[in-house]
Amino acid sequence: MRVKYCRDLHPCQVQLIRCVLGTWRRMLNISRQVEFSLVWQVQDGGSCHFWYDNWLGSGALFLKATVNPVLSFKDFIVNGKWSSHLLSRVLPLDLLPSMPSKCFCCPNGATETVEHVFSEGQLAKAVWNCFASMCGLTQVGSSLRARVVAWWMSPLRAEKRRLLFTMIPSFICWHIWRARNGVAFKGTRMQSANICQAVISDITSGLENQFSIKLGWVSFPQLYDWSGQQGGGIRVELVRWRAKEMGCLTLNTDGCFKGNPRWSGNGRVLRDSLGRPIMAFSAFFGKSLSLHAEALALLTDFSCVWRRGSPMCRYNQIPREANRVADILANMGVSHQHQPCVIYEHIRTFPKLARGEVRLDRLGMSSVRRIKGASGTVMRGGETL
Repeated sequence: MRVKYCRDLHPCQVQLIRCVLGTWRRMLNISRQVEFSLVWQVQDGGSCHFWYDNWLGSGALFLKATVNPVLSFKDFIVNGKWSSHLLSRVLPLDLLPSMPSKCFCCPNGATETVEHVFSEGQLAKAVWNCFASMCGLTQVGSSLRARVVAWWMSPLRAEKRRLLFTMIPSFICWHIWRARNGVAFKGTRMQSANICQAVISDITSGLENQFSIKLGWVSFPQLYDWSGQQGGGIRVELVRWRAKEMGCLTLNTDGCFKGNPRWSGNGRVLRDSLGRPIMAFSAFFGKSLSLHAEALALLTDFSCVWRRGSPMCRYNQIPREANRVADILANMGVSHQHQPCVIYEHIRTFPKLARGEVRLDRLGMSSVRRIKGASGTVMRGGETL
């Protein structure tokens, strides 16, 4: 059909005439509608027409400028880059900023796309392959998504190495972009060795800040070996609230502060040996430091125990995860600044979240406690499973 109806013309130049086939007529009508939705990739310019194909993304050039059929892509590219001087001779000046840019990372000046700059260009490949080879990582695929997923989804047990593998893709992309902008705006050169060194420097600083250590100047292989050392990880334990022996009461308390110094409060709940709440309090302490808030909470507890005539008592520390009810009441204390103290004499008057935690405690439900950098934990007043 192209030979019969187009001959030496581009399909966009063909006019409809009466004697054409219905199929060809429908194809031309549809092409007029979909042409604006198609974006051509220039590549070597052999399969894409400079004037009649929509390679700009905003429409073909014949709709915006006078067509010179003798000129093509090769007439406007010098040393792998667009020549603004040559383009300005035949195109309106307002079209020049929309021309696809050429990359700064390859000698042949390929089209600058996200994938090319960050993953598929020669310089990007050199940087990614450098770190992959040092870490023994096998990358499946050359797209940016495939590279990032390969790093982030690697099955690692050591916490420091997991963080290292999480940081590497982000810093690689950041420093490739910085190097690209240095070429575009400062006239510097993009070198893979400089980018790799900048990535290593930022990774070292990030690990030092995260783990509060001083690594100093180390090579990447040393950094990689250090990240695989065990220790300082996060251990998970199950803890739960536990009532005292029959006939004894349990008073759980907690202090709360929002900022340091800032508003502070206290929460307390008194329960019997079956876990049933007898009464609870939430108090507002005003502005204080965190240590002051905790001390006020403890002093208030001493006063409550003494007034009840119970000098024989034991004080134990339990994890916050096993003290949810008092924690919720302490947060409630900070919220009601207009009332110094709110007393809850029945479970029906408890805050909704506190009622739920009381029921979970009575059922013996456990909570998850995460312990960082510890090999063992001694807990009193709570129970570790």
